[in-house]
Amino acid sequence: MFICIILFFILTIVIDDNLISSNTIVSNHLDFSYIRSKTNMILGSFINKDNLYVSSEKIIYKDISPYYDGYRLIVDKNYIIKSLRSGVVVFIGNKENYGLTIIINCDDGTNISYSNLENINVNLYDYINKDTIIGSTVNNELYLVFEKNKEYLSYEEYL
Repeated sequence: MFICIILFFILTIVIDDNLISSNTIVSNHLDFSYIRSKTNMILGSFINKDNLYVSSEKIIYKDISPYYDGYRLIVDKNYIIKSLRSGVVVFIGNKENYGLTIIINCDDGTNISYSNLENINVNLYDYINKDTIIGSTVNNELYLVFEKNKEYLSYEEYL
């Protein structure tokens, strides 16, 4: 049964080249978190937790201001960034005006973008838990974008 499921997903990805693009995945809101939670419930967790680093500290920032679709936070230089929610990493790459960006599709359907990063500690399609360290800032600026159902959200609920 498990082998059939794996073969189904592999064939789906191979046949439909559009799914290979992470931009298509994010824009079509393929709910990796839902699939992952059901898989874990049936088959158990496959995450090697020894490879993920966790911190329980909240993001400490000196100032916050609007920046394009999200917010610019002033933090300490090379500040360690942790995930605000559990979810699947659906994008790692450079975005215009933001720099190196990681997008996490959270369990509640929210996409959180963390930008201006370096020293990335996660891989594409990793399921990560809340408070997992994902990287550090290039300088003293962190860009965050909160989006759900193609609507941009305010930071108050997340920080």
